[in-house]
Amino acid sequence: AIKLYTTAVKENASSGTNPKHVLLSNRSAAYCAAKQYDKALEDARACIENKASFPKGWSRKGAALRGKGDLAGAKEAYEKVLKLEPENAAAKKALTEIQGASGGGARPAGAAASGAAGGGRRGVAY
Repeated sequence: AIKLYTTAVKENASSGTNPKHVLLSNRSAAYCAAKQYDKALEDARACIENKASFPKGWSRKGAALRGKGDLAGAKEAYEKVLKLEPENAAAKKALTEIQGASGGGARPAGAAASGAAGGGRRGVAY
């Protein structure tokens, strides 16, 4: 999936047939699923840069930061999702899980919690 999205992002630069922010968001999710959180975060940030009002970009950022163990950063990203889309169930669930994993508060960046990233695609909010 990562290769396909990478090709699509490159082709989109010349054709513009797909919204770049959507392609970056999808590739970010694929990177998260592969536990490549630094690359997932890079794409999430690029997605937000392309369209800051796209809630899924912020959700991807939250998932990547959560995977990296930055629960405070993930919390901020998911809160931004809820400002843009107040009824987003995935963001609400992620915030609840983060608060539970961090004992009600969020950990500072780099202070990974055991199991904070979850297994498989758990860290990816859709």
